[in-house]
Amino acid sequence: MRLDTHATSDIIGKIYDCSLELSRWPSVLGEICDHMDALCAEVQSYNPVTYRATLNFSYGWDEETIALVHQQATLNPGAPLSPTAHREESGGVV
Repeated sequence: MRLDTHATSDIIGKIYDCSLELSRWPSVLGEICDHMDALCAEVQSYNPVTYRATLNFSYGWDEETIALVHQQATLNPGAPLSPTAHREESGGVV
């Protein structure tokens, strides 16, 4: 699948805008799905200390699927490593 570069660039700009206005996420996730021919998307944060994932924003997910994501979040063995991986590689210097 070849993506339109201008549309991709526009979506990237909208993602940056979401960092300033969090309420934009659901509609931008919908645009990303349309652009990439996808059914659903999410923005999720993960706390490696408590092993809790928070589904912050989603598009195209039904309530049952969201409940399953929360229920199974602790099964992801790589999730606790993601926030610290770059620090370990650089010898602890960020």
